Amino acid sequence: MPRATTKAPSLADGPTLASTRDYWILHLRSEGKSERTVATYLRALDRLDAFLVERGMPRALGAIRREHLEAFFVALGERGNAPATISILFRALRPFWRWLVEEDEVERSPMQRMRAPAVPLNPAPVLSDEESARLLAACRGTDLIARRGHAGRTAGRSWTAATMRPSLAHGVLPRVAHHGLTSHTDKTDPHGLGRQEG
Repeated sequence: MPRATTKAPSLADGPTLASTRDYWILHLRSEGKSERTVATYLRALDRLDAFLVERGMPRALGAIRREHLEAFFVALGERGNAPATISILFRALRPFWRWLVEEDEVERSPMQRMRAPAVPLNPAPVLSDEESARLLAACRGTDLIARRGHAGRTAGRSWTAATMRPSLAHGVLPRVAHHGLTSHTDKTDPHGLGRQEG
């Protein structure tokens, strides 16, 4: 009579990204993470899970390998996501795998030896001579503020124009509130995932 055998559990039969999602949320909130940060991490996790489903790749935690994650980040770039967005998604996923290791859900993180995608620097555009001339012309005026820097300077040079020239030479547009020309700073969350590209 043949002996009964017990089939060893497969890695593909274990917990998945989707089944672990709620526990990940609970962990993040227990650490006092803001709701925006929680949403940031979940967005990255959901995009990875959707990609694995789309490509027919394993979704079980123990079966996900480095090559699956690399394919995910490559696909993000091919779909037009900015390098900064891909880098943010990378950094939002790494804590998830670190947490799984701490919880003994996986032996090691598939991202352990992965490097964050490089983000190229985007220097500020420098205004052309014609654009600089138009901007400086808009700053000239006959009111008291426009004439503040006239004393001891070349005739016709306003205080505002004189202070703007060095900045224009380096492609920087300063705040010029009196003439309605104001630069704005985009104050986003530390992870920068409030806006999703691609």
